[in-house]
Amino acid sequence: MQVLREAEELARADLKMPKPHPPKFHFIGLSELVDLLNKLVEISPSMLHYLCGDKGVFTYDSPKFVEAVIRLARGDIPRLACHPIIRVDDDATVQAPAIDKLLNVFSGITQQYAVYFLSGRYGRSDGEYDPMNDHAVRVHWFYPPGTRAGDPRFHDAKDEAFVRGNKQSRMFLADMGELGAVEILEGQLSRHMRDWLKKHNVGEHENKEPQVISGAGLILSRRAIVFLPPFMNLQKLTVWVDDHLKRRLHETIGDVVTTSQESVKGAVLQQDRHPGGTSVEDAKRAESDYFDRLVRGCMLDALITGRARELTPYSQAIKDMAWYKRNAIDAPAWEENKPAMRRLLEVRYDQVLHCWMSPEFNHTLSYQWAKSKQTTHSHKTDLCEQVLRDAESYLNLLYRWPAFVRAIERLRPSDNDWLYERADG
Repeated sequence: MQVLREAEELARADLKMPKPHPPKFHFIGLSELVDLLNKLVEISPSMLHYLCGDKGVFTYDSPKFVEAVIRLARGDIPRLACHPIIRVDDDATVQAPAIDKLLNVFSGITQQYAVYFLSGRYGRSDGEYDPMNDHAVRVHWFYPPGTRAGDPRFHDAKDEAFVRGNKQSRMFLADMGELGAVEILEGQLSRHMRDWLKKHNVGEHENKEPQVISGAGLILSRRAIVFLPPFMNLQKLTVWVDDHLKRRLHETIGDVVTTSQESVKGAVLQQDRHPGGTSVEDAKRAESDYFDRLVRGCMLDALITGRARELTPYSQAIKDMAWYKRNAIDAPAWEENKPAMRRLLEVRYDQVLHCWMSPEFNHTLSYQWAKSKQTTHSHKTDLCEQVLRDAESYLNLLYRWPAFVRAIERLRPSDNDWLYERADG
C-alpha cells in the first residue's frame, strides 16, 4: 500500500496538480474488501474460488471484480447513481473534453435504456492518426523498432517502411472487423479474407461503430453487472473479454439494444503503449503471448455470436441461466453441445490464421507466426480447449453470481465508507 501512495505522490508532482483541492485517490486492498469477503465466506468458502481462474490464476481481468463491486454498490444509492463510474486505464491520458462528452452521452442514454454499455475511443488530442495507439488491437510489429507515438513518419509518403506499415496495419485492422471486433469503419480487406467470405458465401459485416474499449472511459449500467458478471475468472488472457465480448454477449441474449451507442466518437483519450518507442522485446512478446490472446478473443467472439451474430449453443446456455429459464448448469447439455462449440472455435481459428497469411502481410511477424502455427495441429487443439474451459468457468460463475450480488447489496455504508463516499464531496 505504501508503494501505491508513493506512486500517487510522484504522479501528482508530474502532473503539477494543485494542492488546495487535489483529486482524491482510494487504494483498494484486502482491508477495504474484508467485509465483503467475510460475507462471501459465510455463504460458502468456495465462493472465493470464483474471484480468479482455475488453480488460483489471477489475470489482469481479475480486478474487474472490484470494479463490479463499486458499480453495483454505488449504482444502488440514489444520491450516487447519477454519478457514472468511468474506467480509464493508467496509460491513457484523462482529457476533460472526452469526459464531458461521455457525461453528456450518459445523461441522454439513461433516459432511453435500462442497460447500456459504452466508452470513448483512443486517439491523439491533436487529431493526428497514430495506428499503434488509436485502436484496441495492437499493430506495432508492422513498423520498424524505435517507432514512437505520433511519429511523423506515419505521414511521410516517401518513407517506404512506414507507407508499407500503414497499408498492412490498416488491412489487418479491417480484417479484425470480420474476425472479432470492429476497429476501423473503412478499410480494404486482405485477399485471403475476401476469398474466405466468397468461398463460404458470406457477405461482409455491416460495420457499426468501432468497439467499446474498456480503458477509454468505459461506462456500464448497474444492470449490465447484475445480469452478467465480468469475465473475471478466466485462466487465460483473452483480448476484449471485459469490453467488446461482454457487450456482444449482452446484445446476443437480448439485454442491450444493438443500435444503442457503443463508441462515443468525440470522447477521445490519448494512449501511449510504447513511451520509449517500440523494441525487439515488444516483438518477442507479440510472438510469445499477444497473438495467442488475440486469437482466443476471435474464437470467444465466435463462441458467443457465431458467424450470423445470433445465439449459439453457448450464448443460449448463458441466456437460459441469466433469464432464469434454467436454474442449474445442464451438464449433459454442455457435453452434448461441446462438439458444435468446438467446431465454431476451429473454424474461427482457421479463418484467423488463413487471413494473417494473406500475401499482403508476407514477411511480417504475424504472417510468420501464423505460418508456423498452421503446421502445429496441437496449437489449435490447445487453444480450443483453453477457450472451452474458460467458457465453462464463466458459466459456473454466472450460476453463482446472484449470491455475489446479494452479498454486495448487504454491505453497510458505515462499514465501507470508502465505497459510498461522493466523488465530488
